[in-house]
Amino acid sequence: MQKKLDEPLLKIKQDVSTRWNSTYDMFERVLKIKNSVMSTIAIDYPDTINMTSEDIEVLDSAIEILSFFKDVTEEMSSEKNVTISEVILISNALKKKCQKFLSTPHPDCVLRMTQVLLNEISTRFSCIEENNIFAESTILDPRFKKYVFENEYAYSKACTNIKAMAGRIQIQSTCTSEPPSSSPSRKRKHSIWNEFDEQV
Repeated sequence: MQKKLDEPLLKIKQDVSTRWNSTYDMFERVLKIKNSVMSTIAIDYPDTINMTSEDIEVLDSAIEILSFFKDVTEEMSSEKNVTISEVILISNALKKKCQKFLSTPHPDCVLRMTQVLLNEISTRFSCIEENNIFAESTILDPRFKKYVFENEYAYSKACTNIKAMAGRIQIQSTCTSEPPSSSPSRKRKHSIWNEFDEQV
């Protein structure tokens, strides 16, 4: 069927609840071979409700918003890049993408899905800028500094923490410490290893 309709020879992908991006991958694959899918349903499964142009529009809109999440998960899953300094940037960027998407015309079901995604992001990352580790890592990353912060107070607090830590490091580096006194060597108690030690 795919050869006849001049579509790529691809198999349908299945959504898996435990696999990131599988919903996006499934929707994208269906769109790539949509004519073959619709023809197969019409010929081999005539009693099954077929896809409509409205369904195709829903899939198109869904992968538009899900593509941002796919990019983020691939970025954060990278083993070669340091990602902790990117968390604030990415969480704020995802919220803005969802908000912008909600302000444009799309099928109602996709808008509802996007609202759920936005609510989850807002809940899970509500205090991310106030987390010292994430905030300080972001500021120390020369790519970001203060530009990704939405909370000015959180940024100022993190800067104060960094300056305080830097000050302590400087003070410690100027202090001279006496070399530790050597403690008298202790003879090892008799054990089965003594003979081995003497032979080595």
